[in-house]
Amino acid sequence: MIRVEHLSKRYGAFPALDDVSLEVRAGEIFGLVGPNGAGKTTILKSLVGIVIPTKGRCHVAGICVQDDPVRARRSLGYLPGDGRFYETMRGGDFLEFALGGYPGIDKALRDELARAFALPLAKKIRGYSHGMKRKLGILQAVVPAVPLAILDEPEEGLDPTARAYFLELLLRLRAAGKTIFLSSHQLESVARVCDRVAFVAAGKLVDCDSVPNIRERAGKRIRVRLQAGVEPAALRVAGVAEVIARNGEFTVVAEGDPLEVLRRLAALPLDGLEFRQLRLEEIYADLYQIDRPQ
Repeated sequence: MIRVEHLSKRYGAFPALDDVSLEVRAGEIFGLVGPNGAGKTTILKSLVGIVIPTKGRCHVAGICVQDDPVRARRSLGYLPGDGRFYETMRGGDFLEFALGGYPGIDKALRDELARAFALPLAKKIRGYSHGMKRKLGILQAVVPAVPLAILDEPEEGLDPTARAYFLELLLRLRAAGKTIFLSSHQLESVARVCDRVAFVAAGKLVDCDSVPNIRERAGKRIRVRLQAGVEPAALRVAGVAEVIARNGEFTVVAEGDPLEVLRRLAALPLDGLEFRQLRLEEIYADLYQIDRPQ
């Protein structure tokens, strides 16, 4: 459904993207995660024809974006991250305008979302809150009768109830055959709904795999705080593959049975010990040695 081939984008001397290649399969929810400035939005804007790559090509629904940007754009719904609107238009008029270029729309879904999001469609958009504008943007991106929706930070500005509904909506759209490609800072939400996740940092694709596989490769990790005066070298007990220092704490990576490592560590003079499966943002920070997304 999506193919990105050796995509690079430079702004002067600054490399916003550096040789990024990835594929999104038809009918999956694919998450793109990374800190601000990592290049996520540049990838998405390249796919919809807003950004012209310095090098590389993008394909959506079998169409090369660089060769036929208009046809490619009509094959997908798009929620931009900046969420700009014609403020003097009424919400309903904006939807008619935004959806008018598609071959068809899911009217039942449009009406359902308008009710679920409590959108005041008769009201001018300049009177909408930030969260209401995001809901309007989500609606216009997912109801077109096209095979793909590209969503840039769709959960930004949503209240907890709307976020829970939105995540359930994504699963329903996937079950109906729509492909979803989204970027997000809400990493645990990504972990709940995405089939696969790509990590992006400093314009490079760092990793791409299913969430279960990423967690498996991360392994069961043990968080440790040492008592004053204890050297970190003491953590190198049998069965430890790696010790990662971060903010005064240590993450011990077990190469064998983590329970055996845990028992050996418990015999040390520690200030704290925690053993659990890492959250996705912790995997991102520890595996790739970059700052955790906020």
